[in-house]
Amino acid sequence: MAYGNLGCIWHTQNKLEEAIEAWQETLLLKPNLAVVYNNLGNTFHAQGKLDDAVAEFKKAIDINPSLVCLHQGLASVLFAKGNFNDAIASYETAIRINPNDTGSRHGLAEVQKQLGKNEDAVEDFKHAIDRYKEQIRLNPNNIDAHTNLGNALMGLGKIEEAIASYKEVIRINPKLVYAYNNLGFALLQLQQENRIEEAVVAFDEAISLDPKDPVAYSYLGDALYQQNKLGEAITKYKQAIRLNPTFVLAYNGLGNVFMAQNKIDEAIKKYQEGVCLNPNDAWLQNNLGNAFYNQNKLDEAIAAYQEAIRLNPNEAWFQSNLGNAFYNQNKLDEAIAAYREAISLNSNEATFHNILGNALYSQNKLDEAIVEYQEAVRLNPNDAVYYSNLGNALSQKNKPGEAVVAYRQAIQLNPDNSMLYSNLGIVLIADNQQEEAITACRKAVHLAPDNAIFHCNLGYTLQRQGELDEALKEVKKAIQLDSSDPWFYEVLGDILKKKGEQQEAIEALEKAKNLFEEQGNTAKVNEINQSIGQIMVWQAANVAVDTANVAVEKAKGFFNGLFK
Repeated sequence: MAYGNLGCIWHTQNKLEEAIEAWQETLLLKPNLAVVYNNLGNTFHAQGKLDDAVAEFKKAIDINPSLVCLHQGLASVLFAKGNFNDAIASYETAIRINPNDTGSRHGLAEVQKQLGKNEDAVEDFKHAIDRYKEQIRLNPNNIDAHTNLGNALMGLGKIEEAIASYKEVIRINPKLVYAYNNLGFALLQLQQENRIEEAVVAFDEAISLDPKDPVAYSYLGDALYQQNKLGEAITKYKQAIRLNPTFVLAYNGLGNVFMAQNKIDEAIKKYQEGVCLNPNDAWLQNNLGNAFYNQNKLDEAIAAYQEAIRLNPNEAWFQSNLGNAFYNQNKLDEAIAAYREAISLNSNEATFHNILGNALYSQNKLDEAIVEYQEAVRLNPNDAVYYSNLGNALSQKNKPGEAVVAYRQAIQLNPDNSMLYSNLGIVLIADNQQEEAITACRKAVHLAPDNAIFHCNLGYTLQRQGELDEALKEVKKAIQLDSSDPWFYEVLGDILKKKGEQQEAIEALEKAKNLFEEQGNTAKVNEINQSIGQIMVWQAANVAVDTANVAVEKAKGFFNGLFK
């Protein structure tokens, strides 16, 4: 067993290639040692060579199928490959062999969490935590127990407690590379600037202990990415790949950085390289879909999202992203189905209710859209967009009073959004609050003086108040900014008609009609033709009245002369 012992020494020193060579030498002498195949499996797993790891664990299990650690090791690799159902089967086999095996219960909890089986996961995490704490009580310096406790606490989202466990590992043995990686990873999950700095320190320490550890470089890349130090992040990810060309996380990280730099082609290339290394990584497939979506390659995006969903059907965000791609293809029924599936997986995410509301709004299903927007607001009352969307739906539903309340709430959250003031002005008009409407429309113009629609809205509001000269000025400004909107000419025609400038009104309405015809809006063309016809009738009536008045005056003159 000299080579076997040497392999353990090399592995402890993180010299993985040397460890593999030593264990393979051992197997040449004794090919039926399950423990050596187990060691090879663990080492290949550490290198990210997941297929090789699976093969070694299966050889070990063929030799000794009753050894719990073999099934547990195989399960952990299958989990890393994204083969969740096979991982569950292996963990359950380990638990059948030893119902009290804490590591298998813990691993099973991690898979259940990934699959969205949260209740089952919580139960197993809690069981594992209790056992780890008992192990620590019996031996306060049990490094494995502290490490596993931290991992289980991470599974429950108890990040600060997990950080404390990882720090305890470092206190016991400050030379363990993985302990610093675990600590840094946990700190990153807090997404707080000062904790990201702590994470960078932890990863730097891991690298100082082992300059050839790809995990530390990849995690450091993640930290730098969160700090928006994108160039430095790229350097670290590339170093991780140089150290281990099969390290999938680094390819994913590079893809994320290139996305942030809007280098979408390069991002796609890195995601695809990662997928080639591990086609069962659902998040890589999802990220690849995001990159295609960004390029408006919606068919490719949909294919990637659907593959992500096939690999992990319980991740709500995959369904949401699929819905977005369908929505942008105007496949609203498919989008709605995907959004509803996302909500069934995670009903507490306000974003899902909002985007479902958008799809329903697009189908003019206003009552259903309002319900979803109201739920989004309930779940996240601090997002102005949700109130704005709710206001839009209520406005379309002809509930101006309720829409006013929604828009005012949106403005309270985002007081510099010009569109909110413009929309508020429109519903205030409908709610017969004319003065408040003018105030809101003026605010919109003040915030965005180059927005033609806001000027026209203000003009429309002013003309309803009878302030025709100022209304005319605003609408002409709108047309100066954008001469292609038929509504501007329609409002201009209405104002000119009210001012008694009938010929000019007809000319404006004719322009509006022509633009509506170009848009194929027959209903508006017919409506404007009626308006023009009414003006022409009034013109004819006025001419008749004027003619009659002239005749009367002439008659008066004749009779006055006759009877002098």
